Amino acid sequence: MVAKAAGDDGWSIKVLCHQLDDAQITPALREAGVQFSLTHLAGQSAHRTIAAYRAVDLAIGIRGHAQMIPFGLGVPIISVVTHNKLQWFLDDIGHPDWGVETREEDFPDRLMAAYRAAAAALPERRAQVAAAREKLWVITQQNVATVRHAFRLN
Repeated sequence: MVAKAAGDDGWSIKVLCHQLDDAQITPALREAGVQFSLTHLAGQSAHRTIAAYRAVDLAIGIRGHAQMIPFGLGVPIISVVTHNKLQWFLDDIGHPDWGVETREEDFPDRLMAAYRAAAAALPERRAQVAAAREKLWVITQQNVATVRHAFRLN
């Protein structure tokens, strides 16, 4: 289990729940002997959510929120790909390799390998996130200019 390995490596494991159902992972973590903190974000302010994600160095998530929020804050991500939307985001930012497909037969091994690779190269990953964010920012500016021109707001 990646959370156990990360904890054994000295990482502080934080479970951030966007819905109450997200806490369903906690019995498995306890059973595996993982020490973790639990933060419920449902109904919380955007400021609290941002602060929670800023307090992590690497986010492993199964939801779009757990992928896009840390990415937007410059935090390296590993996406547990359960549906196309998660992979499409990774493809859009030029890092399809930051996702691990759950339907793969060797999913546990691939997830562990993704964690090990990210953990071993955090400064490089942060730089890659920054570059991908900059690329999206340029696209956003171009899109705003196009809309402004279309509405004759320039």
